This record gives sequence, C-alpha cells and structure tokens, in this order.
Amino acid sequence: MRSFGEEIQKLEDSFFVGRKTELELFRNFILTEENNKRILNVCGTGGIGKSTLLDQFRRVSEQNGVPFFCVDS
Repeated sequence: MRSFGEEIQKLEDSFFVGRKTELELFRNFILTEENNKRILNVCGTGGIGKSTLLDQFRRVSEQNGVPFFCVDS
C-alpha cells in the first residue's frame, strides 16, 4: 500500500508534461560521477515554469538518492 506522500508524488508526476530534454540532462548531471560540479543555476523570466521544473528536479533527485537543496533568491 502506498503512503499518502507517494500518492501525491504520483499525482504531481502525472501533471508534469514536457521538458523531457531538461529532465534527461538533469538525470545525467546528477548521476555522472565524473561531473564534480554539483551546483545548477536555473534562471529565466517569470512565468515560464522554473519552480515547477525545480520541483520535478527535486523528485528525480529523491528517486535516485541524491541530496537536493534549493536556494530561492
């Protein structure tokens, strides 16, 4: 039986569409051991979905056991 948090994650994942290229690049970024840079800067104009993308990056990190820290400034 799934926990409430797992159900929410599944629901959020189902609403996330597009950005397959960005997700694949991010997976490669966090899983490639030769990459010693672990800071990713995301910037852009308001309303283009940066926060939604970062939420998805967080979920991908959690699924792969990689720590994720978001600094919103």
